[in-house]
Amino acid sequence: MVECQADELLRAGKRNEAMETYKIAFTLDKRNVSAERKHANLVFSSKASAISLSMSVGESLASAKSATILCTFLPGLGQMVSGQMVKGGAFAGIWICLMAAIILIPNGMSGIVGTVSGKARDVNPAIFLVLGGAFVVWISSLVDMQSVSRSHEARQKREKALHPPPPVDLPY
Repeated sequence: MVECQADELLRAGKRNEAMETYKIAFTLDKRNVSAERKHANLVFSSKASAISLSMSVGESLASAKSATILCTFLPGLGQMVSGQMVKGGAFAGIWICLMAAIILIPNGMSGIVGTVSGKARDVNPAIFLVLGGAFVVWISSLVDMQSVSRSHEARQKREKALHPPPPVDLPY
């Protein structure tokens, strides 16, 4: 009888009330497998919809640590993988423009290489500003991704702590 009430609540779109009513139906009759199954399906479907909502808000598809590693190779790539497309695109775009400027500055890198290798060459001082800018963008990308990684790990610990213990003591 209680299970039928829960069925009607579910048809009416009252998921939370139906979930509680299925739970009551199962506690009244521990052998009522149908009520337990319906309750479990409602619980898991609500958890799945909550997960899909959090993923659509920008949750990472890759682990935060792997995204941080990607940032070491190309600034902004880790942010893009973790769903922060605008921020990642900004980091990557600025860094690529600075790398192009390093290559295009006359007597820039060639002057530095010539000085280091012992061939006396004039070094364009503007290269040091561009190299410094590229380094700052690279470090900023890593620091940002590391802070995102820490907040992601803290959120996972909180969510892990909120999960109820599994019902291992119930008869089947």
